[in-house]
Amino acid sequence: MPRWTSWWPRWSKRTNSLAPEIAATKVARRGALLVAQITDVHIGTSPITVGNAARLDAVVAAVAEARPDVVLLTGDLTEGGREDDYRRLRAALEPLAPAILLPLVGNHDARASFRQVFETPDTPPDFIQYEWRWERGRVLVLDSTEPGRHAGAFCEARAAWLAERLQADPDTPTLIAIHHPPARSGVDWMDTDADGEWSRRLAEAMGAGGRVVSIVAGHLHRPAVLPFAAAPVIVAPSVAPQVALDLSRLDGRRPDGRALIVDAPPGFALHSWTEAGLATHFASTGSQPVLARFDPSTAAMVAAMTETQGRADPA
Repeated sequence: MPRWTSWWPRWSKRTNSLAPEIAATKVARRGALLVAQITDVHIGTSPITVGNAARLDAVVAAVAEARPDVVLLTGDLTEGGREDDYRRLRAALEPLAPAILLPLVGNHDARASFRQVFETPDTPPDFIQYEWRWERGRVLVLDSTEPGRHAGAFCEARAAWLAERLQADPDTPTLIAIHHPPARSGVDWMDTDADGEWSRRLAEAMGAGGRVVSIVAGHLHRPAVLPFAAAPVIVAPSVAPQVALDLSRLDGRRPDGRALIVDAPPGFALHSWTEAGLATHFASTGSQPVLARFDPSTAAMVAAMTETQGRADPA
């Protein structure tokens, strides 16, 4: 599909990383790199996943309106890892061109089928990790999956890959993208081994050096910001139905009738990446009536608010 390959980042043999294709003038005009994050799509054909394609279409339409420079797909892109489902996903993402697409795998994905549809140049044979750069920073895409395991995994080989990248370029601001959050959220049934050995291994690799701005993740099926090592973990809401917010303790052997999954609108995150770091906004689709617009009736208010920006506080 020519249109797809034209907006997949080209591989640069000179830098051994995914080469930036974003016009510097566009980023300079905006003052930031705009990164959209779409996660946990779970495209499939089973009765519980068949509605996720329509949910994805709604998210893609909303994200396209934001005109992001980069789109991160942070795992669980399909329900069962079927190649046909990855192809359906790829076609559904076409309206986001010409944004750069950076996909990664989650515990519901299958690396072999993923590689058949998404180009992953020079990634290690046993896992999918790669680097993408722009003029002010880079994204390191990590693989936290292990076949048959719901929780995260991060073996010594993957940790060595990360540590090597961070040590080789310690001064470049770095955004890490991974499927599993390496910290507990408080939603007990989704926190399986979140702070286990794999998480500690990730923290150790990050401690080897480098300027990690933030970590972005999925898996939780709800928005959250979590503390971890020296960088916050920002978790985007899912395309598939959301996990209910219940932070009370759970005994997995005693059903208590609590809500687990709710039919909330599909969501996504927008990250504005400037020299100061990452500013993140969470959004959802669905009807949102406009209560005020920037028109003559609000012009005086908006002018007054914007004119005060940058002024010193009164003594």
